[in-house]
Amino acid sequence: MRHGTWQKHSYVRQQRALRLLHGRHGRDAASLGFRYDKSKSRSNYPVFSKAITDDWHLCWAIEEPRFFFFSPFEGRFEPFLELRSRELAKNRPESGELLFIRYAAAVPGYFSGDREFFDLDQLERAVQAHLYLYSLMATVVEDGIKKVLGDVTA
Repeated sequence: MRHGTWQKHSYVRQQRALRLLHGRHGRDAASLGFRYDKSKSRSNYPVFSKAITDDWHLCWAIEEPRFFFFSPFEGRFEPFLELRSRELAKNRPESGELLFIRYAAAVPGYFSGDREFFDLDQLERAVQAHLYLYSLMATVVEDGIKKVLGDVTA
């Protein structure tokens, strides 16, 4: 019985964390042009996307949902910024079907400080920190993608 209670508690906390991610990340990401993308999302895999061109979308996703909330007491918020074809929907992407943009690598040690969370307040701060960091470099990232895609399709 105790194990079942632990599992239920873990599931409830995970669902709260996902709701916070949908709400907080959704609101704040909207200011950067990202929207929750139901066609690309699954129940434990929310995707927020922004059209860069008609064929290519920039997407925020949690590629490792099992690490997002891996115990009833802690989780790891490591969002991936990806360039995806608009055709790539809910199916698990194959190698070469998307490009990861490692924007946080521009700040040495960034991932060692703002990725683990032990409560929803810490998760909320991690979401805000990632979005703020991205907002500082969004123009450079998105203009660079548009330039490269323009050169490729021309």
